[in-house]
Amino acid sequence: MHSAGVIHRDIKPANILINKNCDLKICDFGLARSFDPSYNNDMTEYVVTRWYRAPEVILNAKHYTDQLDVWSIGCIIAEMIGRSPLLPGNDYLEQIHRIVQLVGTPTTQDLDFIKNPSAKK
Repeated sequence: MHSAGVIHRDIKPANILINKNCDLKICDFGLARSFDPSYNNDMTEYVVTRWYRAPEVILNAKHYTDQLDVWSIGCIIAEMIGRSPLLPGNDYLEQIHRIVQLVGTPTTQDLDFIKNPSAKK
C-alpha cells in the first residue's frame, strides 16, 4: 500500500481482516489518500480513530507521510500484547497527555512543525 504511494489514514482493529489461514487484509479505504513525499502535499487533519491517531495529526500537522499508518499499527500491536487499548484518550488533550506519558516530552525542535500556537502550547 505504501509502496504504491497510498496512506490509509484510518488503520484500526475494525479495518483489519484476518481469516483462519492468517491471511491479513486491510479494508475501508474511505479516508485513504495518495501521497508523494517529494511534493509538499497538504493533508486534512481528520484521520483515524483517536486512539490510533499519530501525535503530529492531533497537533494539526498538514504534512505527514505513511508513518502515520505505522503509528496506528504500533498502537494495535501494543493493544494485542497488552490486551487493552494502549492510548484510550477521551478527547484530543487527554490523548496527547497519554502519548507524552508513554513516549516522553518532545523537544522544542520536535515541535517546530506545529504552526498553530494553541496546539503548540
